[in-house]
Amino acid sequence: ILKSKQFLEERGVELEIMSMPSPWQVSNVWREEKRLFESFASERKSYNLKEFDFGKPERRLEKFAKDNDIDFYSLYNRKEELGSPYFFDSVDHWNEKGHKFVADFVRAKLM
Repeated sequence: ILKSKQFLEERGVELEIMSMPSPWQVSNVWREEKRLFESFASERKSYNLKEFDFGKPERRLEKFAKDNDIDFYSLYNRKEELGSPYFFDSVDHWNEKGHKFVADFVRAKLM
């Protein structure tokens, strides 16, 4: 990321980062899947997801951006608006409504 920032700055372009959370971070449906996985994992004692922090990746990226003077926009911070309607039910991808949500967010930042 820092090499990209340097490359862009040398050309007079400012790097900005936008986070796009996965459904397991914001959707109750996917959190139910996590609960089922925790049950499976606890039987094997190979995973400890009981105290998993869904926001940790977001905070790390936000801190990195701040520490390196990069503008950071977070969709995770709008997680109350996100959830199952914006993701396909069985895969970790945005559906049509999700892509529109992201496009509207980006459009608002550009205007």
